[in-house]
Amino acid sequence: MLEILTVTYLKAKEITVDELHLMEHCVLRKIDEALSKKEIDDKGIILNAETFLDSFFVEIIYAENSLKKKLLEVINDLIFENKDFDLIRAEEEIILNEIQNNDLTSEELAFYKPLEQYSGHSINELYFYKRGKKLEELIAIFNLILCSRGLVYSNGDNYTKIESTDIDSIIDTNQVLQYLERYNNYVVGYKSKLIKTFREYIMASFYCFVFGQSDESFINTKFLKRFDLYLGYSINLIYSNSVLMMYLFETSDQSNNDINLLSFLARMDG
Repeated sequence: MLEILTVTYLKAKEITVDELHLMEHCVLRKIDEALSKKEIDDKGIILNAETFLDSFFVEIIYAENSLKKKLLEVINDLIFENKDFDLIRAEEEIILNEIQNNDLTSEELAFYKPLEQYSGHSINELYFYKRGKKLEELIAIFNLILCSRGLVYSNGDNYTKIESTDIDSIIDTNQVLQYLERYNNYVVGYKSKLIKTFREYIMASFYCFVFGQSDESFINTKFLKRFDLYLGYSINLIYSNSVLMMYLFETSDQSNNDINLLSFLARMDG
């Protein structure tokens, strides 16, 4: 049976999103090198990683339970040193090549635009890289982030939280819980729900499903058809310790339907 170690690293205030993306690349390289040093790189271990606006995660998938101890050692021993300058520069070049392939459509750009309101970051920051900080400064911040991580072990249907991140460090208490705007031919927005337990996450996911992930969804039958709105997207996006129910409607109507929609969303919590 496959086992998975998932490590989550939260973005520090001192680092930009593109620098966080660089750190994800470098961490993956260092893990790969550590697997070779421990002579377990031929054990069918799979590494996945992805960067978001507020964090990045590394997923380590393996089949032999005996590997768990060594893999935890790899994670715990991660540290950046001055000798990693060449590694960082090499990964910078890879990122610069990656971000040339920005394939976001106008509809996708519209869909993620409300994130700027909630997080203060644009989705375009994941497709941008600018050399700014000195390498010594980057290494110091990378090591700071390595010390604040979340670690989860999963085996089949069982999940064990080994370490928790300090999520309070990046939360803005003034964040708007509900937001909507008109952007070109779209109406886009989000509805935010604070989550502290797994049950609250499941309920937020169910809320999103009922809200609008099918033609017979609640919002489609009760509101959208009446105002000739088309639901393009409806997904859950986790940011910090909140679930954002993101949505995009396509419309050519320039009336106040967006205001009516905001009122409708507010009544859904009643």
